[in-house]
Amino acid sequence: MPATQDSSVGNATATRRYRFYLNLNDAKGSLVSRTRLTDADFRLAQLAFQFERLRRDASFTYCADLHATQIVPHFADALQPSCVGFDVSDRTGSDESSITFDNDYFQHRVLSIAATLQREGKVAIGASLAYFLEAHADDEERQSSTPEIKIGTPRALISIGERARADWGASEPWDSPSADQMPMLLSRRVIDEIVAEAAATPEREIGGLLIGRLWREPTGDLYGVITAAVSGASTMTGDAVSVTFTPETLRKGRTFLASRSADHPGEQILGQYHSHPHGLCQDCPLIPPPECLDKIFFASLQDHHLMSSTFDQPFMVGLVVGVEPRLAQGLGHAPIRMFGWQRGVLKPRGFDVVDR
Repeated sequence: MPATQDSSVGNATATRRYRFYLNLNDAKGSLVSRTRLTDADFRLAQLAFQFERLRRDASFTYCADLHATQIVPHFADALQPSCVGFDVSDRTGSDESSITFDNDYFQHRVLSIAATLQREGKVAIGASLAYFLEAHADDEERQSSTPEIKIGTPRALISIGERARADWGASEPWDSPSADQMPMLLSRRVIDEIVAEAAATPEREIGGLLIGRLWREPTGDLYGVITAAVSGASTMTGDAVSVTFTPETLRKGRTFLASRSADHPGEQILGQYHSHPHGLCQDCPLIPPPECLDKIFFASLQDHHLMSSTFDQPFMVGLVVGVEPRLAQGLGHAPIRMFGWQRGVLKPRGFDVVDR
């Protein structure tokens, strides 16, 4: 389905739709790829907008109904189709806020397109490519052979409990948590478990699921707590450079949730973890510098695909676990790094460690 989102035209009742394209040029400025974007390409942005509303408004029902949002391009020039980004806002008019996304939002989509072009021999490996977003108004009237039918209301995707963050005890910030992001608390016991699992299998990647719940403080602030990990052992395959999550992995997670639902109501899968058993070079100092750490703790194109296809909710996170002994010296804590969604882009993020 094309990403043809409605936007208001002045005060009129007419609607305007847009067709979006992602274009790649080579170093000479010649067009090498033109991809028409679909609704799926804007899903992460729409979810981010919905989640920001949930963070602000406890009465808002967070759900999968993305038809309540609209996408409006930001044109660089009123006479040209090139865009510097786009806005996501509420289609119904019940909320006047919006979130602006720049073209960095599409960076992983671009990498995926470039990888395909390289496999097909259309672009040389290592070639420099530039990309830009383009939008065209589509004023054709919508036509439908059947009337629109809505049955019921969209089901909420998450359960939010009420509990003060202070109830979890003292917390230790790791990797400089940002005030702009929803706080995420991580049990030290979970850290110990997954670090030990990764260290026990240094020759290949391992992985599993992160279990926890979202909570709202009496002040209204939303935060998450990860209290358990479900190892994917026996349900997934891995080698030195990759690991594959399977339907059996997710079924194991759901079985785990069901087994403790009486004592831990409202828990759900909050993300995934997997190891990067890559070693540092022999010349790397005892305390590895940031550029060396980034070669171990990074989100690959495959990691982004995993997160966007299976763990795409804005509150979900991914933990990368290292096995090289020197990594803890460089990080200043156990060899893990958390990645989370920031306006539809997977980036490193800070978190807080609790002893519960």
